[in-house]
Amino acid sequence: MKEGFEDFSASEFVHRNPKSEFANWDDAKQERVFQRIRQIALKYGSRAISIAVNKQDYDEVVPADVRSQLGKDHYSWAVRQLLVNLGALFPPRATHPREFVFHWMERNNPVRREVEGIMDLMQFVSEKEGTPGDYSDPHFRKSIGIPGLQCVDAVSWVSYQYSLYLFRKTPLKRFVPESWQQFGGHLGNDGWLQALTVRRENLERSVKQIVATPNSLDIFRRWQEDRSK
Repeated sequence: MKEGFEDFSASEFVHRNPKSEFANWDDAKQERVFQRIRQIALKYGSRAISIAVNKQDYDEVVPADVRSQLGKDHYSWAVRQLLVNLGALFPPRATHPREFVFHWMERNNPVRREVEGIMDLMQFVSEKEGTPGDYSDPHFRKSIGIPGLQCVDAVSWVSYQYSLYLFRKTPLKRFVPESWQQFGGHLGNDGWLQALTVRRENLERSVKQIVATPNSLDIFRRWQEDRSK
């Protein structure tokens, strides 16, 4: 690439990791490159969605019996919520199947196995509901050579930093305010970036609704029973 890097990592880029390609970059080059990455993301990306939940809130609010169905930890819960929201925005079609690409993880990585389990659950649900399903073959790719994954890294970093600001009042890092505005994060559902931050009170409300309607978890139990055969 003409700017002198092959694989963009927002965290390494922002902190100029001394072991990275960005170690000796000056402010002007950083500003130019990050602006260009935002432009590419907006030009080629139809929409961006992110989900953020506080780990402590999830651990304290979601009971163990509910967690065993929705997700054993906040990460798996967030991945499933993200897929549900993506499905609402971009419903699967038999003639135009979607492709789910995740950042590379080794096959024996427990997080990868968790993601594969969530995708299998979503496939099971779609089949039982009689809708087209294309969750059964998720791909894990290294971001080098895949501009889309590198742009996603930038978008997710911005979303994460903003969620830290909302949850913990952590001061916004450089590049975040202008990126948030350019992505339309401040516009909610009307923005290019739909960044959902699940507050503790919203999580509590959701759990209460689930507890009040126990059959809402039946599909998860059926999936677990089916896969244990």
